Amino acid sequence: MTRPTLTSMPSATAGGGQPDFLTALVDALPAGAFVIDPDGNIRYATPRAADLVDRAPDDLIGHSVLEFVDEDTAWAYAAAVAMAGDFPHVVAGPLRITIVGADGHHKTADLWAMNRLDDPIVAGIVCLLTPETAAVGLAEAVTAITTDAGFATVAARVVRAMQGHPTTAAAVLLSVGASGFRVVAASRDDLPAAVPGGPWDAAVATNARQLLESIDELPAQIATDARRCGFETVWVEPIGTVDAPARGALVLWRGHIGRPTPNELNAVHQGAAILGLAWDRHDSVE
Repeated sequence: MTRPTLTSMPSATAGGGQPDFLTALVDALPAGAFVIDPDGNIRYATPRAADLVDRAPDDLIGHSVLEFVDEDTAWAYAAAVAMAGDFPHVVAGPLRITIVGADGHHKTADLWAMNRLDDPIVAGIVCLLTPETAAVGLAEAVTAITTDAGFATVAARVVRAMQGHPTTAAAVLLSVGASGFRVVAASRDDLPAAVPGGPWDAAVATNARQLLESIDELPAQIATDARRCGFETVWVEPIGTVDAPARGALVLWRGHIGRPTPNELNAVHQGAAILGLAWDRHDSVE
């Protein structure tokens, strides 16, 4: 059996018949893959990788990856590639980079790299771009705790992390006091207001998560506000322990109807646990 080569694997823009199984498999990966030469130029890219920068695969060939990476995170890409070059056959990553689309829109992704320069077929460094993951952001939040960063820093990192997979949600952290709820951190400025009667009230009162499959379950005013912002469901995780009342809530707004998967719930729970730990540490420090 003849082994396929990169040049025998047509891109999605190439004509002339159906792609073979290997091409179809690579194109179906739930991530973008590309191969760069020793100079950092792209010699192969899957359609999903090209989609991340709003271009066709053939438009990437021969171009440096740095043309599509935000200058503030170019160091992360360079570090991943350098690490892959220094440690052959060791997976480098994930490192978070910001990709710039054709329209100038910025997208965050996690980069993985592996040195296959000695492979006679690949002859390059294989890079994998996965949509931003919550795990990396949560790890950054934990790092902030260990370096004695302020609570606001930890909170900002957790709500930002919730934008990544698997949760892919706009998030806001609410604290509760005598005068009601206050926004501590939010991943967006245009989120629905935490007015009385929302699931955040129930979450704090019962110290139990509230998982609404549809915003139609919300009071009419909140549902209208949520739909105006493009959301279809909301999940609320209280920040507290079994021994103490909840003092806040992590609210996740999503654009798709449905209950969370176990994997999504785990990410939400981790985010809430980190916030609870940081809150305790913050109170003790203050």
